[in-house]
Amino acid sequence: MTNPVYEKLMNCYASVKDRLPFRPKAALILGSGLGDYADQAEVEGVIDYHDIEGFPVSTVAGHKGRFVFAHINGVPVVMMQGRVHYYEGYPMTDVVLPVRLMKLMGAEILFLTNAAGGVNTSFHAGDLMLIRDHISAFAPNPLIGPNIDELGPRFPDMSRVYDRELQKLIAGRAKENHIYLQEGVYVQMTGPSYESPAEIRMLRENHEHRMLPGVKLPEDMAFTADDHEAVEGRDLLVMAVASSYTRATSRRPKPYVAEGQKILNVAKGIEERTLMTLSEIIEEEIPQADVAVMSGPSHAEEVGRGVPTTIVVGAKSRDTAEYIQNLFMNEVFRVYVSPDILGMELGGALKNVVALAAGIADGLGYGDNTKAALITRGITEIARLGTAMGGKFETFCGLTGIGDLIVTCASMHSRNRRAGILIGQGKTCDEAMAEVKMVVEGVYSAKAAMALAAKYQVQLPIIEQVNQILFQGKSADQAVRELMLRDKKIEVSDVLWPA
Repeated sequence: MTNPVYEKLMNCYASVKDRLPFRPKAALILGSGLGDYADQAEVEGVIDYHDIEGFPVSTVAGHKGRFVFAHINGVPVVMMQGRVHYYEGYPMTDVVLPVRLMKLMGAEILFLTNAAGGVNTSFHAGDLMLIRDHISAFAPNPLIGPNIDELGPRFPDMSRVYDRELQKLIAGRAKENHIYLQEGVYVQMTGPSYESPAEIRMLRENHEHRMLPGVKLPEDMAFTADDHEAVEGRDLLVMAVASSYTRATSRRPKPYVAEGQKILNVAKGIEERTLMTLSEIIEEEIPQADVAVMSGPSHAEEVGRGVPTTIVVGAKSRDTAEYIQNLFMNEVFRVYVSPDILGMELGGALKNVVALAAGIADGLGYGDNTKAALITRGITEIARLGTAMGGKFETFCGLTGIGDLIVTCASMHSRNRRAGILIGQGKTCDEAMAEVKMVVEGVYSAKAAMALAAKYQVQLPIIEQVNQILFQGKSADQAVRELMLRDKKIEVSDVLWPA
């Protein structure tokens, strides 16, 4: 049995196919905003909606209700001069019927224009906006019901609705002609009433990440799930991916990364299987990239609120480091530069393991004395391994070493400390990670740290005990006792009594 929606479409096509002056290559939808554009073309044919059997007819002022055919710069184009709307009482299958009909006419490219209101306060009346993506959850989906296989699959891929090459072309032409072009997301509401104040607040105020409640992201920030769109032509790419996903994520944009394109990694960790730092992973997967790192005491919860923060950028060249420094530095975000990428990354990864130990001590009910001991002896272990691997001792005395360790061991923003507290209170590692509901990087770096300690023949007693608690079932109390009863030592091996 023929689907009635498809049958209606084919009847409409049968009604117009012999009246087409040519086979169009492109289709252009014109509403009340640009409806008069069709009148400026050298019209070669017109088909009125009233003259198409069963075709929905426009009832809104400014929508003439006809197909106009013309060649524009030599391209055969069909223009839909006036559309039909859901709020006119038409079902959504009728609202999209003209688009489907233009496809049957031969159109391969669709340009959609629309006059719309705006809830982005950085936009002004009369601005032109390039649609980067859309939200249509507030109107019924025209694909609801039995699937019409002749028109497409049951579950269409919506990850790249708008053609990136066409977007670049439009943006380029706008720039050449000195036309100010905004970019944004189009939200489809049902109408005909305007949105209520509460609806506008909903559209404006949801510009935040669930992990950073209360931190409003810039209204002109664009979001995309398209790797090509996110990467191509960008001056700087920032990777903020948990260490366990860094390699797989790096592979995705590789085809679109240009030679020498800068990538800034802001995550911290060591890959357990290869013992590679995250910048080394990115360089291996995207060898054409210029990879840099950013590290230091910088909880996102505070950075997002504009709390004064100081961090370090590490890069292989001073030019790259200073370029990134200039991009990020402002009155609440101070940026230093360093050539010691390895030392920075080791400090950032290993401090998470020590923070687990600090949290475990808190969970056991220990006090400030214990916390101070873990921080000072913890940085000693980090520096011991880091310098053995080639990092600079001074780096571990700075922001990416002791600075990052202090904030991670002391703050409740620290997911590693929070997980450690739960473990100290008796929960298993898996239970603690599930309750924190975020990636606990110290768990992933702990095993890698011990493998590196064996490779470089250095002792890491605190990190060793954390591993035994996490993976061997040792009780936290026993681990503390063993740390306290280790062989007697001199605190600083290079500071001796006179002979």
